[in-house]
Amino acid sequence: MRVSDLVLLGWRKRMVETRTDAIQIISNDFQLRAYIEQYGDVEVEYDEDSNVWRVPEFAGVIARYSAAKQVECDRWGCE
Repeated sequence: MRVSDLVLLGWRKRMVETRTDAIQIISNDFQLRAYIEQYGDVEVEYDEDSNVWRVPEFAGVIARYSAAKQVECDRWGCE
């Protein structure tokens, strides 16, 4: 399934991974088009435990980002 296939009905929002540890909330067509413009019409898989749409293509990028972030947290501390 592609991110463009997500059905946006009423108040229901969709939470979709980005290339960092952030989640983008998509609740209307404008936000969906902006996500596709920034990240492309990527394949998504629903993670029922987290109620989030995962992007397998981003897994490696997210892992590298998280590792780099942890190095800085170890160095400077994190809240």
